Amino acid sequence: MRASRCCLISILAFEKALRLFEKPPSHGPSALLGSFGAAYAKIGRQEEPEKILSELQAQSARTYVPATTLAAIQFGLGHTDQGFDFLYQAWEHREPPMVALKTHHTWDSIRNDARYVSPLARMELL
Repeated sequence: MRASRCCLISILAFEKALRLFEKPPSHGPSALLGSFGAAYAKIGRQEEPEKILSELQAQSARTYVPATTLAAIQFGLGHTDQGFDFLYQAWEHREPPMVALKTHHTWDSIRNDARYVSPLARMELL
C-alpha cells in the first residue's frame, strides 16, 4: 500500500494517493512526509502541509531533514521565498535530490522564477 501511494504521488495523482489513507503518516522518512505535505498543498488543503512542515522542522532539531523536503512543502504552500531559502540550503549541502532539479515535477511551479536558474547554473545543469 505504501509503495502505491508513493507511485501515485510521483505521477501527480495527488488526490487519489491521499485517498488511500485517512491521515498523513505520523512518522517515517522525512522525504515521505514531505511528499505528502507537498501533495496536500497542491490540492489546496493547507492545514495538513502546515502541520507536516512544523513536525519536520521540529524533527530537524534532532536529526537530519533534507532541505529539499522542506522546500517542496514551502513551494506547494505558495511560500516561494522560504522555498528558495531551503532550496539554496540544499544546494550548499549537496543534497542528492538536487540532481533532479531540472527535471523532477516537484520543481515545476518554480521553473519560471529567475531564482530557479541560480542553482542550475551552479551545478552546470544549464
